[in-house]
Amino acid sequence: MVNTCLSAEFCRKVEADGFGVNVEPEDETALADALERLLGDPALCAEMARRGRAVAEAEFDRPVSYRRIIGMADALLGVTREGEPC
Repeated sequence: MVNTCLSAEFCRKVEADGFGVNVEPEDETALADALERLLGDPALCAEMARRGRAVAEAEFDRPVSYRRIIGMADALLGVTREGEPC
């Protein structure tokens, strides 16, 4: 993924999790360089794709996120939900 978003938080996530490259918006040269690098390295693209999928499943899957939030709330409230479906 080539990220041209200005969000510092998202840029850090892209870098830290390794699922893409950050490019300054409106910088055609940097964009072309990033695309050439990715086009010339299929193994890198495959690895970024794998990492992106893992991040999406772990952090942006709603049922997973909801269960995590419910678990945190339950822990704060001292609630136990054994055997209950989420």
